[in-house]
Amino acid sequence: MTEFPNGTGSSDTARARALSVQAEIAARRGLARPAGAALDLAQSYIAQPRVDDPAGNGLDPARLAGFVGLCRLLTGHSDAVFHLEQASAGVQVAFNPVQRAIILADLAQGYVRQKSPEPEASVRQLHECADLVARTRGRVAMQRIRQVRRYLRPWDGTPLLSELDDHMYTALLG
Repeated sequence: MTEFPNGTGSSDTARARALSVQAEIAARRGLARPAGAALDLAQSYIAQPRVDDPAGNGLDPARLAGFVGLCRLLTGHSDAVFHLEQASAGVQVAFNPVQRAIILADLAQGYVRQKSPEPEASVRQLHECADLVARTRGRVAMQRIRQVRRYLRPWDGTPLLSELDDHMYTALLG
C-alpha cells in the first residue's frame, strides 16, 4: 500500500489524482500514515500546475482538500471538517455539481460524527446535496447520503429529520 506512482508519464494531474484515490483507499483501511503520505505527494504534483498537462485541471486544490478532509474523517482526525469546509467553499456548483454533492455529503458526515455532533449542520448540507443528486444522479453522492442518514438515526422522529426525509423522498424518488 505504500508504493506510489513512480513519476513516469506526462501528467502531474493524473498522478495527483491517482495518489488521492490511493490515499482514500488507505484511509478506508484505517491507514492514516500512508494516506497522509500519498496526499502530501499529490499536493506536490498540483502545487505548480502546468498549462500543457494532458489531464487539464482534473484535480484542483479544492478537490484535493475534499480528499484530505475525507481521509482525515475516515482516520478519526478532528480537523476533517475544516478541510471539507475548505473544499466545499472552493468547488463551485456551476462547474462541478457532482463533486460538490460528494463533498457536501462528506461534510454532513463530518458534522454528525464530531465529538459534539451537529445534526442541524449535517442536515443543512444534506438538503443541498439531495438537490444536486436529483439534478446529476450522482451515484457516489447518493451512496454517501445513505451513509450519513444512518449516522443521523439517533435523531429519527424529530421535525429536523422528518423534513429532511420528506425532501429527500421528493427530490430523489418523487
